[in-house]
Amino acid sequence: MENLIKYLSTKLKQDFVSNEAIAKYIAIEIVRRVIDERLEFGTLLPTQGKLAEILELPMSILRLVWNLLSEHYCVIKSNRGGGSVIIASMSENEKLRINKLIERDLEPPVKRLLDNEYVQDFGKERNRELLQVAAANAGFCAAKYNLKIIPELITAFVEDVSRKRGYDFTNKEVSYADDISELITYCAQIYCAKKQDVVVFAPVSGVIVNAIGKAKRKITYLVQEDADQVLKEFTLRCKANKVGIVYVGPTAPFPSLFERDAAFWQRLHELQKKYHFKFLLDDSFPYNIEIPELFSGIDPGTNTSVISINAKSSYHKYAKLRVIAGCVQDLKKLEKKYEPKGKLVDPSLGYGLLELMKGNKLREYEKEHFQLLDGLVAVAKDLLLASGLFVEEYIHKHQAYFFYLEMKSGRLPKNLYKQLKKHHVCFMDPERYQTGPFYKEGILISMANFSHRNSVETTLKYLIEIFRII
Repeated sequence: MENLIKYLSTKLKQDFVSNEAIAKYIAIEIVRRVIDERLEFGTLLPTQGKLAEILELPMSILRLVWNLLSEHYCVIKSNRGGGSVIIASMSENEKLRINKLIERDLEPPVKRLLDNEYVQDFGKERNRELLQVAAANAGFCAAKYNLKIIPELITAFVEDVSRKRGYDFTNKEVSYADDISELITYCAQIYCAKKQDVVVFAPVSGVIVNAIGKAKRKITYLVQEDADQVLKEFTLRCKANKVGIVYVGPTAPFPSLFERDAAFWQRLHELQKKYHFKFLLDDSFPYNIEIPELFSGIDPGTNTSVISINAKSSYHKYAKLRVIAGCVQDLKKLEKKYEPKGKLVDPSLGYGLLELMKGNKLREYEKEHFQLLDGLVAVAKDLLLASGLFVEEYIHKHQAYFFYLEMKSGRLPKNLYKQLKKHHVCFMDPERYQTGPFYKEGILISMANFSHRNSVETTLKYLIEIFRII
C-alpha cells in the first residue's frame, strides 16, 4: 500500500480534467493491484480522511473513489467502525468482468462533443465564480428547502420577463418551474380541451411533441411557406372549434425555414379575440433567437390570451428553469398541478440564481460568451458549407448554435451512427429531438461545448472526413 501511495503522489501532479477523472484514476490503480494481487486480499485500507491528507486531495474526491471501489468495481467492503478492507477473494470470472469494466472506463476521453443542448463553460474565471455561488447556497435549512416559491426570486423574474416581453407583469402573474416537458404537458391539459388540438406553424422539438402527446392532445401541423394558405386553414379549424392552443416557439435545434411577418401575427391576434384560444409562447433558447412579440398592443393587466414560458439561462446549471408569465387566473390553474410536488425548484438552485441576477451578473456572463460563440458558429457554418456535402439551405437557416445536417446525396448511410460512436463523436440524440414528420433524414450537432476556434475546426473537419469515408 505504501508503494501505491508514493506512485499516486507522483502521478496526481499531472493535470486532470475533473475531480471525477482523478477519482476514477485512483480507483483503477487500486483495482489493478487487487487483480494482480500486488495488494493482498483482506488488506485494510487507510481511511478516506488519511488518504486525502497524504495525497493532498479534498474529501469529496476520496468519497468518489470509495464509491467506485465499493459500488462499481465491488472490490472493497466497509465494516462499521473497522474501516474498509479489500474483499477476501476473487474468481477468474470476476477478474475478467472487472478488467472489461476498466477497459471501458479507460476509453479515450471524447473530445468531439457535438451533443450539448446548453452552454457548458463560460471560461475558467467565470466558472470559478459560478461554482463559488453554488457552494455558498448549497446548504439550506429544512424550512427554506420546503419553500415552494422564493418570493425574492419572483420579484427578480418579474423585472426580467417584463423587460424581455415589453409588458409590465405583476408578481401574481409570474411563477417558475424546472421541467419544460412537464410544464408543456400541464399547459396542454389545462388550456386545451380534449377535443381540441395544439396547432404549430413550424416543426418543433421532439421534447415538445412528446410532452403534448403525454397530455393526450393532438398536434396539428400547419407548416408551409404560403402564409395566406396557413391562415385560411387555421381559420377553418377555429370555426370548427378545433383549436385550443397555438404553440409559438423557436424551431431550434432545427432550422427556421419560414419567416412570418407582423401582419401574420396581427391576424392571429384578431382570430384569438374571436375564438379565444391560448397562445403558448415558448422562449426556450435565450440565445439570439427572435420570437414574435405577442404582448405587443396588449395593455398591462388585460392579458388573457398569452402564456409566456421563458428560459432564464442557456448555462447548463440553470437551463432547466422556466419562468412562466400569464394572467392570474391561468397561473392559478397551473399552480394546482404543481401543488403535490411541494416545491418547484430546489431552493439551493433558486437562491444561487438570485445571487447571480443581482447586478445582472448572469446576463453579463452570457453576453460575453455569446459574442465568442457567434464567432465559433460562423466558423462552423463556413466549414460545413465548404464541404459541399450537406443541404445548404438548412445550414444557412440554422438556429442558435445548432446545425441540422442532411446530405445532398440523399439519406444518411445506414451505419453512420455506429461509425460516429466508434470514432468518439457525440451528436444530439435523434430520438429525443425528432420532430414528428419533419427532419428525419439528417443529424443534429451543437456548438455549445466549444470555446476555441481550433477545437471547432479540428472536430468538424474530423466529422466531415467521416461523412466522406462512409
